[in-house]
Amino acid sequence: MIVMLAIPLILAAILSTISLGIVFKKAGQRWWYGLIPIYNIYVCFKIAGKPKWFKNLVITIIAYNLICLLISFLIPAGPIQSFINSAIQVAINAIVLITLLLVDIYLARKFGKSGAFGVGLYFLPFIFMAILAFGKSQYLGNQSPQAPQPPQPNVIS
Repeated sequence: MIVMLAIPLILAAILSTISLGIVFKKAGQRWWYGLIPIYNIYVCFKIAGKPKWFKNLVITIIAYNLICLLISFLIPAGPIQSFINSAIQVAINAIVLITLLLVDIYLARKFGKSGAFGVGLYFLPFIFMAILAFGKSQYLGNQSPQAPQPPQPNVIS
């Protein structure tokens, strides 16, 4: 039974990793950056155009979560301390999840897609990342696809 559930999850992970590599390549990054955990999040921030402090904040929070998880297994705590730690963890994880949602929306816009596509990219990355990777979308860089173009002056001579 577990094997039947594991096979689709493994296939989705492989598809997501391949798609992420292709998206990185479209954005002018090295494809194998998608294989490096945590660094691939940093590269997604870079592609989405987020400032360096923003990237460092999220990576620091992720590292903090990993350290707290390790400490919680090694050091037993009382019920009040456990409750406080859990409340802090929930608040921090909410910040990370909202931040990653925003990054997916900005990433989608950098490829000329809508904000709704970014939400899909957040909730179903193995499908929407594949659409970005294997579709016709191109990386726009600093161009804003939704910015109106100024009208061209009509010069009559």
